[in-house]
Amino acid sequence: MKKKIFAMLMAAALCVGMLAGCGGGSESADASESTPASASEPTKAAEPAAATETTSASSNTSVQDFLNTLTIGYAGASSDGAEVYLALDDNVDYGILGVRTADGVAFLVGGITESGDKLTITDAETGDSLTFAVSEPAKDETGDYVTLECDDGTVAVIYACEPSAVIEAMSQLEGNSNDTETSGEDILSTLTLGFAGASEANEELYLALDENVDYGIIGIVGNEAKFLFGTITEDGNGGLTMTDIETGETLSFTVSQPQADETGTYVEVDFSGVAAVLYACDAADVIAAMSQY
Repeated sequence: MKKKIFAMLMAAALCVGMLAGCGGGSESADASESTPASASEPTKAAEPAAATETTSASSNTSVQDFLNTLTIGYAGASSDGAEVYLALDDNVDYGILGVRTADGVAFLVGGITESGDKLTITDAETGDSLTFAVSEPAKDETGDYVTLECDDGTVAVIYACEPSAVIEAMSQLEGNSNDTETSGEDILSTLTLGFAGASEANEELYLALDENVDYGIIGIVGNEAKFLFGTITEDGNGGLTMTDIETGETLSFTVSQPQADETGTYVEVDFSGVAAVLYACDAADVIAAMSQY
């Protein structure tokens, strides 16, 4: 089946010839009414060099030699703008699979195994993997494309391109992602609202927010200490979700409008089932608490 999939991909690649860049993109995939690729986002971005060294250790193949084996390339975007990249070697033994969403960038670089009509790519550095199926090539007014479907039902339409364009996208996007990850100090400086208190189970609870509620800190300290520091998004139902910028872990929560009593200003919070009343404090106190754990 792997050989059959390879043959289909190579046939499409030969049809487009030597392309200067990726066919399709956000505009092309929007027209295809694909479901968002972000739902199948791999858990962590891979370092290309490290992954390549691992996959090619037995033959001492260099990073460039590994990249030179990638002869098939596809790229596209889901209907909500998530970018999807795929590059494969002739035998579909190695490859790159990448996804970029509004929440971040993740690339898997490593070996590919076959199971029935599906392929699984396993990142050589992290061990993270993703299983997907590739449709037979088709063609529209934009060019040759295939449909990539993951186990969770997520579908993306990706168009034929030069594999070098996938490699370049990986280098550029991961570089930008790393720049974002290192800007934690800048994010901390935006936090101006702080709240602290305790749950009924005597867990210490902390919350810090910026003025626009785009970034924040959530802390729950009981038998163990757990802090999330990152971005905040709305779920559309009055709730919020915190995504840790380092681990990608998420926590859903709600926070009420500020109120006041004889003790001071407070908010009512619910951190995924852990509810409490938190009173206003300096955001610096929340940051200091996080730094202790």
